[in-house]
Amino acid sequence: VSLGTSFICGAFVPQILLGDFVLTIAKLFPSYYFILNNELIGKTNSISWVTFSPILFNLIIVFVFGVCYYLLTILFNKINLLKKKGEIYD
Repeated sequence: VSLGTSFICGAFVPQILLGDFVLTIAKLFPSYYFILNNELIGKTNSISWVTFSPILFNLIIVFVFGVCYYLLTILFNKINLLKKKGEIYD
């Protein structure tokens, strides 16, 4: 799964070469924003709010993905615990 998302997010093929539809799908994964930040940082000549704001925006998106994954992990662990106790049936 992670290798496939790496291809569509631009890890192996530059994002500039990917089509609009592929990039739209890639925006569903945090690696898209991480790779985009790497490209933005590589193009940055000086630090100012204009150059830093898109980088910060992408960092916030990656952070939100992390929080969502964390909350989903807690939810699934709680469901599995309740199934083991017999309080939830399949």
